[in-house]
Amino acid sequence: MPTEATVYRVLLAMADDIGQEQTIAKDVVIDWNSSTGRKQDIYLEPVSAVHVDLEKADLEEEIDAVLGTFWTTVDDTRMGETSLVETMRRLALDGETPSIIGFSEQNVPTSTLDPESFSAVQDFREECRKTGYFTYETPEEYRAGSSSPSLG
Repeated sequence: MPTEATVYRVLLAMADDIGQEQTIAKDVVIDWNSSTGRKQDIYLEPVSAVHVDLEKADLEEEIDAVLGTFWTTVDDTRMGETSLVETMRRLALDGETPSIIGFSEQNVPTSTLDPESFSAVQDFREECRKTGYFTYETPEEYRAGSSSPSLG
């Protein structure tokens, strides 16, 4: 039976080196909708950063929460010149959009590591100290960290 619900759009801002976490993030949102949202008539809609114009002037009006995840790079090559970090700054660090930001501490194969990109991740991580973030090494730790109640 259809019900009315308040819909909140959750931007999944994840660099292109994050694979499994994208699936887990969507599952976390779906699980929240099933366990909590339905009781409160709230629906969290996962929105991939790849499918949104992150440079829109009124992006804050379109996105209600952000889940950002980073490992070895802060960019997503599928999005061209659009910067995930600038979007995270605008919405979460400088703005008022509720956010959860995670940084992977998984081992990085040195043969694939771009030192400049990894340095940018570390710089952004330092910026996030003022708002907070979580770290993880395993998919289970990521699920626990991204399931924080601050999105809902």
